[in-house]
Amino acid sequence: MHVPSFRFALRCGGLFVAGFAFLAVAAFAQPTLTAPATSNLGAGQVTLALKSSAAGTGYFTLLEGSAPKLGTGAQTKAGKDGNGAAAARFGSLKLAANTTGVYTVDNLKAGTPYTVCFTADNGAALQGMAATARFTTGAVANPAGALWTAVGGAGFSVARADYIRMALAPDGSPWVAYDDSSQEGKLTVMRFDGTAWVGVGSAGFSAAAIDQAIRLAFAPDGAPHVAYVDNKNTARVSVKRFDGSSWIPVGSEAATGDRSMGLNLGFFPDGSPYLVCQSLGTVSSISLFRYDGAQWREAEGFGAAHGFGVAHNYPVLAMGPDGTPFVGYQDGATFGAGVVRYDGTAWVQVGDAVFSPGTISDGNSLAIAPDGTPYFSYTDLSDDGRASVKRYDGAKWVSVGARGFSGNVTMTTSMAIAPDGVPHVAFNAWRGWNGTVMKFSSGAWLNEGPPAFTAAAAVLPQLALTPDGLPCLVFQDEASGYKVTVMKFAPPQTYAGWVQANFTAADQGKPKVSGATADPDGAGLPNLLRFAHDLPARGPVAAPVAAVTVIENGARYAALRFPRRSSAPGLSYVVQASSDLVTWTTVSSWKAGATTVVTARDSVALGAGPRRFLRLQVTLP
Repeated sequence: MHVPSFRFALRCGGLFVAGFAFLAVAAFAQPTLTAPATSNLGAGQVTLALKSSAAGTGYFTLLEGSAPKLGTGAQTKAGKDGNGAAAARFGSLKLAANTTGVYTVDNLKAGTPYTVCFTADNGAALQGMAATARFTTGAVANPAGALWTAVGGAGFSVARADYIRMALAPDGSPWVAYDDSSQEGKLTVMRFDGTAWVGVGSAGFSAAAIDQAIRLAFAPDGAPHVAYVDNKNTARVSVKRFDGSSWIPVGSEAATGDRSMGLNLGFFPDGSPYLVCQSLGTVSSISLFRYDGAQWREAEGFGAAHGFGVAHNYPVLAMGPDGTPFVGYQDGATFGAGVVRYDGTAWVQVGDAVFSPGTISDGNSLAIAPDGTPYFSYTDLSDDGRASVKRYDGAKWVSVGARGFSGNVTMTTSMAIAPDGVPHVAFNAWRGWNGTVMKFSSGAWLNEGPPAFTAAAAVLPQLALTPDGLPCLVFQDEASGYKVTVMKFAPPQTYAGWVQANFTAADQGKPKVSGATADPDGAGLPNLLRFAHDLPARGPVAAPVAAVTVIENGARYAALRFPRRSSAPGLSYVVQASSDLVTWTTVSSWKAGATTVVTARDSVALGAGPRRFLRLQVTLP
């Protein structure tokens, strides 16, 4: 409570009387913040846990580097660092009083330190001092000995599936949405629970059969959203969100005013969803629709209806690090490739209006690297329908490796950029139309595993990368009767498989070379720890376990930070504590998991008892 005063004086007869009067004015208390916490930390992703004492809006920035200039509360709200420069990442979310809100940030740089700055506004006052926390993203997973394997078995859908789309949850688990022929072509969503594929909500929950377009994506708060076009709403887009038990509409079930195709779904940094699609009204154009919490509103579109001269086709969407939507498309006049970005008020051309040598098909893909560089993959008819990739260097679009690197005609391309900046492209190629995934490394396009690794045709393959940077592919599988199959490129899941992939046949029979406790290079790290921490089998490596401290609820704890394998049945990581280096007790136990970096704290705060020592014990099943 701030109590200002004012002085008064009056004359009463010959006597001068002075005094003070007091006016009570209520001051608005600033919210009290809890230090941010992190989870789901991978090579290119983190989930933030943010908490304020008051209901309102939380704001955060991620500042890149080991010693950034931290921002004030006002600078954090504005998405700036302490020097007033734009933060590497920023966002906001609604918060309930004394309730933790979560926000997942992806497309981060691998092996990079970040500082979280967090503040909150209760509607009357902004906390002027930002709460902070630090974390470092892990390295991209080592693919040595990796194999393509089906996740939960091939062809797991009940029947034929069409228009399949995939998204990875914040914990790295795959979800798929598809036109389900066992439900009269209506929409079904499934997820992999670590053991089997299970339904999410009711099967066939759309009002009518799907009409080509489906998109599946996770909001920053982790809520799955699906956008689709069905026959009930005259080919207009509908969006639904899963609330934990059922799929509920987000706004009107006809979000777009016209018939639509080429559907894309994304989220702005404040968590609000938006759509980019090709509207097939009186004049065809590409439009952006944003949900404002009550209804879908169209932002400025581009194409014939908005001054670009001609209609454009087959839009594909990617989000820049600063939340800017980028859209790639086939130019309506030349049928070549073009890209624009939305600056908040208008669409701005990125480089040349058309940058492909020839006509491109409808199977194109757009992705933004962690450093903000746009990449566009496409099938170019001037290269006999083979796949090519270009990136924007700030002035022009330049080829990434050789043009037409797929070697054969491709029907479609799907691209993703790893946390280390390496582009990956999936496609199906003639003959057989089997699925292939390639990455650009050391100046050339290289196969991830064998080419054409699917058993038969992989129809409309879609690529995603796990939080640790490993490729995951979904497709309509000819070999299983056109059901859904998801495959993951991952290192061997057992120690025996790891030994087989990394040691010669002769060395495999020598326990002093390939045994779990052996250290054949004398590097101070036995084979079991190299396997458990997903490190190269041979050569010098940095220590995988780091001693750190964490703060929770104002108390400081000693902790161990270590990488783990994404999958290894039965492999255990046990954090133990001791006060005398003789008697050890278990503090926490961990298994291999999709989120590869673990920070495991002690159960006793520093200074709350005798000195404490921590160690990590790794055991095979």
